[in-house]
Amino acid sequence: MSLRPLAVDLDETLIPWDTAWENLRVIFFKTPKQIPELLRQILQGRAGLKYWLHKEAGMRASAIPLRIELEKIIRHEKTKGRAIHIISGAPQPLVNDLARRLGLDIKAGHWGSSASFNLTTMKGVFILKKFGLKGYDYFGDCATDLPIFKGAKGGAIVGARPDLIKKALRVNPRLKILYPMPSLTSSLLKALRPHQWVKNLLLVVPLLSAHLFNQPIKWIYAFEGFLSFSFLSSAVYLLNDLNDLEEDRGHPQKKTRALASGELKIFEAGVAAGFLLGVSLALAWILGQAFFLCSVSYLAMAISYNIWAKRKPGMDLIGLAAFYTLRILAGGAAVGIACSPWLLAYSTFIFLSLACVKRTSELIRLQEETQYWAAGRGYGVHDLGAMTSIGISSGVVSVLVAALYVTSQDVSILYHRPQALFFLCPLLFYWVIRVWFKALRGQMPEDPVLFALKDRASWLLLILVVLTGVVASG
Repeated sequence: MSLRPLAVDLDETLIPWDTAWENLRVIFFKTPKQIPELLRQILQGRAGLKYWLHKEAGMRASAIPLRIELEKIIRHEKTKGRAIHIISGAPQPLVNDLARRLGLDIKAGHWGSSASFNLTTMKGVFILKKFGLKGYDYFGDCATDLPIFKGAKGGAIVGARPDLIKKALRVNPRLKILYPMPSLTSSLLKALRPHQWVKNLLLVVPLLSAHLFNQPIKWIYAFEGFLSFSFLSSAVYLLNDLNDLEEDRGHPQKKTRALASGELKIFEAGVAAGFLLGVSLALAWILGQAFFLCSVSYLAMAISYNIWAKRKPGMDLIGLAAFYTLRILAGGAAVGIACSPWLLAYSTFIFLSLACVKRTSELIRLQEETQYWAAGRGYGVHDLGAMTSIGISSGVVSVLVAALYVTSQDVSILYHRPQALFFLCPLLFYWVIRVWFKALRGQMPEDPVLFALKDRASWLLLILVVLTGVVASG
């Protein structure tokens, strides 16, 4: 008895991602000088665009990762003498190269798109005409494959979300489910990293430091600013993840991110980033020119940081510290308060120290893994000494700034018992020492701000800081 032919899709089925969108991402983030030519190619039609993207930015077939379980199935079915055909909307040269990589017979027939014809739109008709109703099994992944699933005897739906899996099983209950994905909402929440929004609470610092606790309207403005910066920072995270996708896929921790793991598609991430940017900048515009300028500055800094500055020693650290200080400036702009030079100076040095903690933790991890250079960064393990010196010195200077502030004339305006504020100095100094000991012992996760949120000692110190402020205000 002869076995039914097995038809296998390529993009997001055999390959974890869509090659056209992957190549488009490379053009935008790695070779932006080609964008004018890209726009010209878009006008030529989808088939020609796919071919051009593959030629200009396509990864070699030998370097493209395949879904391991699916590859095993194909190789096993091949040993049984089953006819296997790759049928995809991807360019024909890529289809042929991957067929050879799998050891499939090229003469048996593998079909892709040409420079003038996009097979994606006609794949269902093509397969039915080629093999007949119920005369094949099919491995596919998307909603456009539903008619093909319906006409198949069996097969599998690969890398699909729950709603699509239900639809596919409705048209063909015999389908297997491979590499199921979580819902789009779940994947987006993971990619947006809402737990990082806690950093945007820095926008409330100017309001608190000015002791304007009893002005509800300013709290409303501060909340609007918090939302705007939260949406903005999530959009920046998505753009950064799109730019760093190759590096993240090979990183021991970052490979689990939604984009790097394939949970979120490039197209979905791009749409979400654009939407969040629009909402964020609209809110920023409502809050006034100064806040809007802070938001645009943050976006410009984030783009330049990810493209250039993070690979430059020194500029990387300054950039990380500047992101936090800019949040404080934005908070002041949102509520119409001029930030104190003391506050900005303290913020700059303490966050420069924490930036060094972050990089020190990364370098210690690399050292333990017998690696020498941080991927996408301008640092190696030989820079640990300098990084530690800069970081500890910055932390000490931040405490010195705090000590100078409590002795300044500005303090007597806001506090009835300013001498009580001297107690802040040993508290802050102890926290800096604690964070650095944790980092140097390899006990610090790569984000010290998130570490502080989970650290009981940090919370206790925060309570003591607040109590000190209450006593001083007395």
